[in-house]
Amino acid sequence: MRLPKPRKSDINAGLFKRVFAFALDLVIVNLVVGYPFGKLISRLVPASDVGAVYNYLAGSPGIAGQVQVAILLAFLMALAYFVTFEYKMQQTPGKLFMNLRVVSKKRLRFWQCLLRSLWILPFFPFVLFWVLDPIVALFSKERQRLTEKWSRTKVVESFYY
Repeated sequence: MRLPKPRKSDINAGLFKRVFAFALDLVIVNLVVGYPFGKLISRLVPASDVGAVYNYLAGSPGIAGQVQVAILLAFLMALAYFVTFEYKMQQTPGKLFMNLRVVSKKRLRFWQCLLRSLWILPFFPFVLFWVLDPIVALFSKERQRLTEKWSRTKVVESFYY
């Protein structure tokens, strides 16, 4: 029996689906990365309020350096989460749940996945993407973030019929 092959159509992913997929990914990153590193940092810094933490770290420069390294490692692991999943599978677990994927005009390259995920890094100039990316996405015709435009990628939803 010769059945026709299913046809696939890609459309730009909707804002709600993208935000929900991102929220799911943040929950996963928080469980896998944030929680263990939070416990490590709480062991290094026993104080609870901001003033006490500042005073403790000011008096213990060795501990302050260890906390900075732990925070940097946590953010690098979060970056690795997004870059690795998008490069290897074209989708993170959150995108997979929402039936979304990252596409490029040609084959998706590692540098594209890295560039589109640089917003994760918590230092200047990358923190500017925390504000710029959502604004550009809201006013963009195709709902692309600035880093998506630069990396020549977009998030699509696939429909089979």
